[in-house]
Parts: sequence; C-alpha cells; structure tokens
Amino acid sequence: MDFDAISLRAAEIIALPGFDASELWLTFYLCGDPAKLERTLESLAGIGAVNLEDPSGCFLYPKLPVAGDPLAIVARVEEVLAIAARFKVDALSVDVDTSSDVGATSFKLLISF
Repeated sequence: MDFDAISLRAAEIIALPGFDASELWLTFYLCGDPAKLERTLESLAGIGAVNLEDPSGCFLYPKLPVAGDPLAIVARVEEVLAIAARFKVDALSVDVDTSSDVGATSFKLLISF
C-alpha cells in the first residue's frame, strides 16, 4: 500500500473547491461474507463510523469523519484497513466526501484497491 500516494491524492482533493473544510468524511466500500461484515460493525462504530445499516448483503459503506488534512486522512485509511484485515473483509475503494449525508454530499475517489 502506497500511503504517500494516498497523501498526495488527499492533498489534491483538499485543494478543490468545497473540499477545503476542516472536517471531511471518508466512505469505505467494503465487501465480504455478510457474517464477517457484521463482525466489523462494533469496531467501526467504536471509531465513529456511521452508515452501518444493513450489512446483510455482501457490501458495507461506512462513513467516517476525518480532519481535512492529508496525514489525518492517511491515518484514518490505515485504521479502517486494519479493521478490514482483522475481520477478513475486502476494501474496494475509498471516497472523500463533503458530508455524511449520502444525498447531499460531493465526493471524489481517493483510492481504489
């Protein structure tokens, strides 16, 4: 995993209009066995994740607040990837969002795995 590349991409996104906020949100696209996804919920909630409803399918889309700073974004990505690895679920990609509201957010792709 190239965390320097994630940091550079985060800096590019933060420089965009609307993304230059003190707080942003990261949306993680996780997939895997529904039982494994279910087991991630407590850990994800413990670090402030929202949008944890309905892990009964093979996908889960947790959103986490993060400071609008490349190093904070990298740290948050590392944190969630460690949870995903611990519970043996896959991370497909991560978006940077301007809001936790799915219907009112602007987003940019941070990284695809």
